[in-house]
Amino acid sequence: MPEQDEKIFGEIYEIYNKYRWKQLSKEDLILLTSELGTFAEKYNWKENPLAFHLADAMISVFDDLYRNGKVPKIPDYIGRSDL
Repeated sequence: MPEQDEKIFGEIYEIYNKYRWKQLSKEDLILLTSELGTFAEKYNWKENPLAFHLADAMISVFDDLYRNGKVPKIPDYIGRSDL
């Protein structure tokens, strides 16, 4: 795997991990979208399909979790009771 792709996967996972383990407030959602925008710009999303698709996927994941006022269960490490 190319080094830049490793960085992209690693960074998007860090963003996901940072926000998935807690219930997000509106302020947290704003911070999340800001981080995803910074991520996409950093890796030149217009020219890099991997960065584009991962940022887009992350937006979709959190949109599905919080759409229409839903509040998702927070995953516990062992049981994954959120599934």
